[in-house]
Amino acid sequence: MRVVFGVGDYCLPVAELLASLGMATDAVADDRATVCPLPGVRVIRREEIPDGATVYVAIGDAMARRSIVAY
Repeated sequence: MRVVFGVGDYCLPVAELLASLGMATDAVADDRATVCPLPGVRVIRREEIPDGATVYVAIGDAMARRSIVAY
């Protein structure tokens, strides 16, 4: 499973990059959002990311990104 973390400004470019490499985005994770900028892709919470998932952190703020990566 491929998960893009964050529904902000970086979500769509990261998902488009993955698609250009032949990799689909299975879900978008965000603890505060309920609407996904990617049609047909569901939004999940951090706790719902399955073990073994590949997570692409699409957050511009370095401190927030570091916190998510550490999680």
